[in-house]
Amino acid sequence: MSNDKKINQVYLRKFATATNDMGTFDTYFRRITYSAVAYHMIPENLKSIIKDFNFDETILYGRVNKEFQPIMPDETKLQAIAGQDKQYALPFVASACEEFLKDIRFAVDNRKISNNAFLENLEVKRSYVPQGARQVSAIESSAAIYISSYSQTEKINKIMNMQQLVVSFRNFLLEYAKTGFISSPAFVMSRAYSPNGTGLCIDFNDDKFSDDVAKMQFIDSPGFQYYLTCASRYGFYVDKNYPLRLVSNLSSPTTKKFILATGQSSADLDSIFENYYKPAHQNDIDILKNLFFITYQNIQQSRPEQKINFIEDGNLFSMFEKREIPDPIGFQETYGTDYWLRVYINIRNSESKLNYHQSRLNKIAETAIKYNEKFDMLAAMNYINKEFLSVPISEGSYNDRATRFGLKARGTMPDQAEIDYLEYLKENYKKR
Repeated sequence: MSNDKKINQVYLRKFATATNDMGTFDTYFRRITYSAVAYHMIPENLKSIIKDFNFDETILYGRVNKEFQPIMPDETKLQAIAGQDKQYALPFVASACEEFLKDIRFAVDNRKISNNAFLENLEVKRSYVPQGARQVSAIESSAAIYISSYSQTEKINKIMNMQQLVVSFRNFLLEYAKTGFISSPAFVMSRAYSPNGTGLCIDFNDDKFSDDVAKMQFIDSPGFQYYLTCASRYGFYVDKNYPLRLVSNLSSPTTKKFILATGQSSADLDSIFENYYKPAHQNDIDILKNLFFITYQNIQQSRPEQKINFIEDGNLFSMFEKREIPDPIGFQETYGTDYWLRVYINIRNSESKLNYHQSRLNKIAETAIKYNEKFDMLAAMNYINKEFLSVPISEGSYNDRATRFGLKARGTMPDQAEIDYLEYLKENYKKR
């Protein structure tokens, strides 16, 4: 490398240090610079394990299976990481982490690594983080927004019983779901869902992920290349944006060995998703029903009666009308499973932005109801969520690339001036 290039690299590396307290413009360009030059000095054979988990579908790594169905770890399969305080991961991740830490400690003890405060005191600060509370909080916020907005416009005055709430809240959620999320699949694929919810992440730092100065210090520290070598040796990626985070590489031969060592008969991706994960949508109908019931219950308990003004014989009178007390048994009898499947389908249509016509939604509902009757609720939910996969309609997705490649090969790429390409992508996928 010439002296001029070395000087440019030194300058750029100093510039690539953003923090969250900087201005938006400055932070943006410094983060771009960090992305470009932070790992410039790393040998080529190690760069392959440095993964940008903020790029295209890699954002969804560990969140969707091979069919793009959103998934969550089966928490009953989690294993404690030996020697670490209350840290858990999927069994093969925990075992790999334990061996990785032994290797690092051996290197420190035998002076293969020295003068590196990060690695000399390495311990797991964060691993699996349950996402249930975050999801509940996000869903409850939809009800809070509904109650707040309806109170401000006095529409809340017309919600005197469960039937009125169901109609009103349903219409509200169909609009809310266009920008927010209600279903578990939409939550798993959102920015609100933490990578630590996948069961694949091991974090050795829990408070400086936004500080590029600290990251650069670690990347430039003695022993960092050995850290990368160990990560590769035990089947881990290193998160490009958070170098003190390891993420299990599910395609690594080493990871497969750790999986087979747990007693599993197979270590291919299908087996991993089947044995260690469950569909994100598994309990969504119960979540939806509870959301409606609790929302009305909260209104009734906080506002047990409503002031009603009326005119009689030319005089203005007021009276207080009591809101109906919610009846859980009556609620279940009035609104059966078929009803909630239809509501859920309409919400998923809003969330996915596929915008199916109502006739298509009706057919999906009829088929889902038959699946539930013939098999069970999970079969119905599996079918519904296959119809509303939103990843393939995203620009940058594999479906997008395949579509572009096919169109270019045929010489029929749509003219951007004449057609909205994302709409074309969406409609093309809907015809599958």
